[in-house]
Amino acid sequence: MNRKKVGIIINSNNISDELNDFLNESKYSKYYKVEYIIFNKYYVLNKNLLRNLRFLLTKKCSNNFFKILNIFSFDIIITLEKILFKLLRLLKSRKFIDFNRNNFKIKKLSFFPIFNADSGLTYNEKEIIKFKKLRIDILIYEGDLNIPNSLISLCKFGLVNLNYFSEKYKFNKYSTFLSIINKDSTTDFSINIISSNSLQSKIIIDGKISTNWLYSLNIKKLKAKAYAFLNLKIEAIINDHIHKKTEEEDINNRDVIIYKNQFINNFDLYYPNIFLVIKYIFNCISKIFPSKYIWAVGYQFSEDFINVDLGKSRLIKNPKGRWLADPFVYFKNNIHYCFVEDLNLNTKKGAISVFELNKKNHKELGIALSEDFHLSYPFLFEAYDSLYMCPATPDAKEIRLYKCMDFPLKWKLEKILISNIHAVDTNIFYFKNKWWILTNLSSSKIGDNNSELHIFYSENLFTNEWKKHPKNPVIFNPNHARNGGLIINNDQIYRVYQKHKFNEYGFASGLAKIINISENTYEEKKINQFLPTFFKDIKGTHTLNFKDNCIVFDIKLK
Repeated sequence: MNRKKVGIIINSNNISDELNDFLNESKYSKYYKVEYIIFNKYYVLNKNLLRNLRFLLTKKCSNNFFKILNIFSFDIIITLEKILFKLLRLLKSRKFIDFNRNNFKIKKLSFFPIFNADSGLTYNEKEIIKFKKLRIDILIYEGDLNIPNSLISLCKFGLVNLNYFSEKYKFNKYSTFLSIINKDSTTDFSINIISSNSLQSKIIIDGKISTNWLYSLNIKKLKAKAYAFLNLKIEAIINDHIHKKTEEEDINNRDVIIYKNQFINNFDLYYPNIFLVIKYIFNCISKIFPSKYIWAVGYQFSEDFINVDLGKSRLIKNPKGRWLADPFVYFKNNIHYCFVEDLNLNTKKGAISVFELNKKNHKELGIALSEDFHLSYPFLFEAYDSLYMCPATPDAKEIRLYKCMDFPLKWKLEKILISNIHAVDTNIFYFKNKWWILTNLSSSKIGDNNSELHIFYSENLFTNEWKKHPKNPVIFNPNHARNGGLIINNDQIYRVYQKHKFNEYGFASGLAKIINISENTYEEKKINQFLPTFFKDIKGTHTLNFKDNCIVFDIKLK
């Protein structure tokens, strides 16, 4: 199969870190090849501030003075953040590095579009003819200004656009900034495709990430997430076309279809006013001195885990110099055992410890599992007449399975289920003659495991060939994607999920009943939420588990 031609339009003279990763990944695709990078020279030749002033001068309005003030205030903030990122670059943080365009062996073109306040970018006739000769199959664009239909209609598959606008803020270009100002828990992104036939826009994937308090970092994280899925989605578009279409249209003979694309052209939506910028500055100052929290574990004996009053629970006092979190309970020989993440505050490394619980007291039994890397979330389950543990091991980049050799303190590594994976908080269970893994991955290198719930399945627990669910991530929202436990009761399966606040991890947990899980579907229904109001002065809770009339959970204390 001949690989399809892909072209990329960018509004910068350099290649971003995220685009660099995409270009490197695309080299291995059997479906497409990135043939061209098109630089919009309008942006390169005009600095942001001058470009924005020119924008104002072409638009008649009576309050241009205030608009200019908004431009200056916001651009100053962005400039200061860029300086901060350059300092981080000196500290060898690759997160904010741009790559020179000359480092890539891809054909490079420069176009000089004219910018219009009402219609976006306009390319002259010579540039359109030049573009037509490239015979590009898919055009990728990350910008927010209108790409004319005269270009889109010349691409067999249309335009793929990376979008960082939020419907909540009427697709405002700076909706990510407004998410920070309003302290929203999530920020949106989507990848859209505009068909070359109908020129209609369609979302092919959308998701949410936890909102970061720093605007530029929030944008970087959104881009990292979007680019992480771009390769898969382009391959899916091509594969779908191969299997669904029998005739190909002649691009050279196609008439240009006029259609208003869903980009932003209204300047009033572009810049936050100066009062919002001032509010943002004060918010940033307050984050310089963050609050310090500790985690602890509680438990209660109860037959009801759905409508339980957690305020009647007992707390396990943290041992000196350690935190306890992520509790799981196991019942054996009429005794309840609580397995927890045991974090050493000096080494910042977690191990798995065990406590014996009863209605009057609790007793520490010791360390069950320790490795050279951090361990947490000691998920327990039974299989083949044995007890297994699947702790979170993201530093090892593996999903590991440990077998209990002498309960409760002796365990051995039995099997590495999946390698080369950045996964946390993994749940494993057997249902409908298959083993299921529900885990939280970081598809991008930003290390965000809160946003995506992924499913893998197999008929054999010890296989090396776990299959990915076709709808991964089945949940793409940090308000309920991350696992906080798994409860199987009366043949019903309940997934405990975590809920996070603005720039704050571990605000609350919730309970969702799994309605349907199969090789092609996943459906769950939320049935309860556990807010941090059941004890005085607690700030969060993010794990809850139940077995044989014993509930264990954790809390965040200031």
